[in-house]
Parts: sequence; C-alpha cells; structure tokens
Amino acid sequence: MAYTFQNSTDKIALGAGITVSTAFTYACWISPDAANTAARQILTNKAGSGAGERDQWLEFNTSGTNVLAFGFRTSGGFPQAQWTSGFLAASLHFIAATYDGTNQRIYADTDATAKATNASGGNPFTGGTPNFRIGNDIVDGRVVDGEIWEVAIWNRALSGAECVILGTGYSPLFIPNGLIVYLPLVRHTNDIIGKNNGTVTGADLFSHPRIIYPSSPQMRRFTTAAAPAAAAQVGWRSLLGVGI
Repeated sequence: MAYTFQNSTDKIALGAGITVSTAFTYACWISPDAANTAARQILTNKAGSGAGERDQWLEFNTSGTNVLAFGFRTSGGFPQAQWTSGFLAASLHFIAATYDGTNQRIYADTDATAKATNASGGNPFTGGTPNFRIGNDIVDGRVVDGEIWEVAIWNRALSGAECVILGTGYSPLFIPNGLIVYLPLVRHTNDIIGKNNGTVTGADLFSHPRIIYPSSPQMRRFTTAAAPAAAAQVGWRSLLGVGI
C-alpha cells in the first residue's frame, strides 16, 4: 500500500524528531498523477523562515514542468540541486536526495549517476523546532498530487550504488548503516526504525508495486550496503513482480 495525496490539506506529519544537518539522505518512491508546474512538497523538514531556522525540501518547483529540486536554507541563501528534465508524471519513480557536507545530489530510479549536483556552499540552518511533512508543506497548500511510499532517512549521504539497490525494488532495510527513519507506509504510518510515527490528515491508502524486504538473518548480515547477487535479484524480482 501507499498513501495518495490530492486535497490541499492532505499530509503525513512526523513531528519534531528529525534533526539531520551535516550529512543526510531523504528517499522515497513517488507516482505523480499529473505534470507539476507549481511548488509541490514531496518531503520537507522545516522550522520556519526566520533567521537561522531549519528549512530543507525535496519538491517540484516553479522552474518548469516536473522540475525536481532538493535544497535547504544556509547563511548564503537557498542553494538547491535541480533535475530539469527526464522526470515523467504518471510513472513510478524512486528518488533520493543526498547531502555529503559539500554537495547536494538527486538520484532517481536505477541510475548510479546523480541526475543533478550542486555545491551548497555551507551546511543547512539548524535553528528552531523542525516539523517533517510527507506530501505537503508545514503550511498547507503545496500538496503533491499523487502517491508516495517507502519514505526513509539516513544520517549520511548514500552512494550512487546504494541508490541503485533501492531503485531496483529493495527495502531500505538492506542498507541499515545510518538509517534513522523508515516508514514503508504499508497499512500504517509507523516508523519501524525510530520513534517518528506519522499522523495522517486526509491522505488515503493506495496500492503500489511490491518491495523486497530482507529476512531477519539478512538484516543481521547487511550491516553495510548490500543486496543479493545479480542472478538472485533477477529471480526475486521476477517472482514478486518488482523492479523497473
């Protein structure tokens, strides 16, 4: 299952417990129902717009049709990486936004090369009490028209190779190193890693393609990025009907 967002007040709120700043990754799967030309918040972690307050976003912005942007507010302004072409509405996409202390990057689907890279010029502001939202801004009105699922956050920047694992249809549990938040959004909005359970407003459950989850022995084994061998991956994806 996934959650579908449509009305101006639809959202999932995770509260104030997510405080990543010097290096982190935001990731999810998304299927927009229509082309995006206005500001639409996919994931946002924001305290406010005051001096020094936290403001981080993964969104569709107003620079064009289906322009995906990842950025945050710093002492030098509002730096962001922008993926300006290639994102198709009404299609399934895995997307990841990473920051390694220097560069902001956007990865998508099964491409190990970043779709967009930008030097931020500084770390994001960390002031204020952050409010994390899925599918909307902390102030209603920038809702994504579409479905979102498999939301995950790491306190480090994932590599391109790690993003490929996720984009191939594997759960974030296969990459446990630094994983601090994980909401599969399957029948509920619980964070199965931390304590950042989501509260739903308006968003409805919706079916989505299957994701491969590790067994308990695999979870103990994969302390760093890893997935089954290529031949096994093909077999699993064929059996379960996952992958792109």
